[in-house]
Amino acid sequence: MFNRRVLLKGTGLFAGALGLGSVSTTSASAATRLNAAAPTIQNLLLPVGPFVFYAITCGPTTGELVLCLHGFPEFKEAWIPVLESLGALGYYAVAVDQRGYSAGARPDSIADYAIANLVSDIVGMAATLLTQTGNNTKFHLVGHDMGGSVTWAVAEQHPELLISTTVLSTPHKNAFAAAYNMSGNPQQAASSYISVLQGSGGEAFMLANFYGSYGGVVPDATLFVSRFQNDPGALTAALNWYRAENFTAEDGTVVTAPVTYIWGSQDPFLLKESAVNTANFCSGPYQFVQLPGHAHFLADEVPQDIASLLQQQFAAKLT
Repeated sequence: MFNRRVLLKGTGLFAGALGLGSVSTTSASAATRLNAAAPTIQNLLLPVGPFVFYAITCGPTTGELVLCLHGFPEFKEAWIPVLESLGALGYYAVAVDQRGYSAGARPDSIADYAIANLVSDIVGMAATLLTQTGNNTKFHLVGHDMGGSVTWAVAEQHPELLISTTVLSTPHKNAFAAAYNMSGNPQQAASSYISVLQGSGGEAFMLANFYGSYGGVVPDATLFVSRFQNDPGALTAALNWYRAENFTAEDGTVVTAPVTYIWGSQDPFLLKESAVNTANFCSGPYQFVQLPGHAHFLADEVPQDIASLLQQQFAAKLT
């Protein structure tokens, strides 16, 4: 077991006390496999309880399950390049439109979007997928942004289900809350949009600011915006994730599952203090990877680097 908690300064890609040099971190043979012709992306309807989630998959169903959770304001397609890379390596990679983003899983009440329900969705999705494939009882979980928040919560509550946990951008909830709720902390200004999204004007604000929020680095921005514009219920449901959350710390929340936390040094929304402090809430195998010069939408900005880091995390077999 290893706990890498010291962030090195300098250039290149760093994982705790381990400098990984350039951003390309795979061996020559692994890089060749990553660049090989990717398996076809397939559509999948995923029933969980009373809901049906839209999903896409890539790779053989006999491979280890990798479940990828998108953030706001994105959908499952944000993961396509990563799914293709993982599928080519033999993993069964799946991305889902989560609660509210899938029309068949869109309850009305704000309370329906509480974190406990979002966690229950993921546990149910994994159970359905693992039953269908019959190849394992555990899975790899990967999440970004609000999907990262769900990933942290699943890792806290159900470590027995996870082979590995990887979070992009989003710090542990308590690390974020410590900065967000501290008067004068820069994180308050960086997250000033949260109170706007939680209010009644959140929908109008996002409809006027979608493209600016993507920072010019999201290839599927037009697709995502058109979905929100053409399906107003999806936008309200997505904002209900914020409205159901109070962004306060919780006592005794420590993650024991193996975690890789990947953070971009230029993230304008989630700042360095919370990123570094996240280590204090992980008691199991933990790796903190900083991507210098990159911002918030890491799977969109550098999908092959994310796929390479995931491969390393999966191959380490830290459990």
